[in-house]
Amino acid sequence: FDIAKHRALEERQAPPGKGRRQQKSQMEDASKAKWREKSAAFREAMAQNRLIAQYQKEGRSLSELPTLPTREDSSLLPCKSCGRTFNE
Repeated sequence: FDIAKHRALEERQAPPGKGRRQQKSQMEDASKAKWREKSAAFREAMAQNRLIAQYQKEGRSLSELPTLPTREDSSLLPCKSCGRTFNE
């Protein structure tokens, strides 16, 4: 088995202009963007939970809490007819 020959065959079969490194970096960028969205949502939830704990500790009503805007999930696609969102 000759790895150099095998690698040369793969490089010839790859689409022009798209190398493995470019494809890999694009995939990494997409996964980093998803991670950032999830991380930001998690941080917002943690801050909201701290606020809830503070209100409970002070004996205040939770109905006094400010409402947070809902975050749209960018991975869900809206239906054209009904407007609901679905996974791919």
